[in-house]
Amino acid sequence: MRYETIEDLRHAEEELAGLDQLLDKESDERVVAALSEITGGAVGVGVGAGGGMAAVYFAGVVGFSGAGLTSGLAAIGALIGGGMLAGIGLVVAAPVVLGGGGLLVARHLRTKKFKEARVKLRQHAMARQALLERLIREKGELGESLDKYRAQLDRLTRMISELG
Repeated sequence: MRYETIEDLRHAEEELAGLDQLLDKESDERVVAALSEITGGAVGVGVGAGGGMAAVYFAGVVGFSGAGLTSGLAAIGALIGGGMLAGIGLVVAAPVVLGGGGLLVARHLRTKKFKEARVKLRQHAMARQALLERLIREKGELGESLDKYRAQLDRLTRMISELG
């Protein structure tokens, strides 16, 4: 779209207002991001606990009877050269390790999404900066409106330097 009329300039201001609304939503997104990390960790713990129980169930004498638990834990412990106590350690460690892994994966995905959004926001601001610079050069006769656009340009310049 070409910004050559007063109406076009008003449209540009509306776009900047939309940008401000996007920034206001940031606090809501932080809550969602924290919940997604917690969910990732909880899924990992659940998978680890379920996997550990399944391993104990099937590793020795099948079942959760005394003989099944003892033989299952001993068989799992034997994987690392130990006995039943080592098996307990492995079964307990699985949910902790997988929960931590789930948390790390969720955090990595959130960080990646944040960086992509930050780059996109910076590019948007740079485009608006270029537009405002051009409008100020071309439409020097706008007087009061020109001051508003100069103020917006200063704000965008600060935003770009902070995002860079």
